[in-house]
Amino acid sequence: LVAAPAIGGPVIVTPGKDPVRVAPEYLGLDCSRRACRALGARSASAHTYHLLVQAPGAPGEARDTWFLYHPELGRTENLGPLTDPHFSPNGEWLAALQDLNGQEASAAWLRPADPPGTEPLIFAPVRPHGFLTWSPDSRMLALHLEDGVAILQVAGEWRWVGRWVTTGHEPVAALWSPDARHLAVQASSPQANALFVVEVP
Repeated sequence: LVAAPAIGGPVIVTPGKDPVRVAPEYLGLDCSRRACRALGARSASAHTYHLLVQAPGAPGEARDTWFLYHPELGRTENLGPLTDPHFSPNGEWLAALQDLNGQEASAAWLRPADPPGTEPLIFAPVRPHGFLTWSPDSRMLALHLEDGVAILQVAGEWRWVGRWVTTGHEPVAALWSPDARHLAVQASSPQANALFVVEVP
């Protein structure tokens, strides 16, 4: 599955099939002046695919709205204003940052891609403009907290795997090892940058 932005609406391309244009009118979007952004993901277990479409905010609105399109069901969900949404590598989960109590992007928003209408889980507080990083096996999610990082296990019943404080350093990015057993966290401070390596329990 390849999803590409295009003036007039996002385009979905799947191997062996004709390109499918998601009509902006169907989604209630105005893409006449700006290319709507699209993110696609295919579910590894259900062999279905989903498309996230970013709608430009109205004049005077700072935040864009995201829609989740279920092509095989012909349904579209308005997810509201989100920041930096990411599908899990297996395409079955969706994570993003969300406003909380009027503060910009200060909560982690998490839900399965299916079924439509599933209520999201909300975890707060997290760092505004921070990062959410999926593990390669889609089982865990690294969250950027105010004072460090935390790892949330998503597969099965969700639980906190651990929390690590980076005293005196502000995390700026995180990268998982291919086997999901370690998490490297890049952090900065007024004095120097640092690299923390977390061994996942």
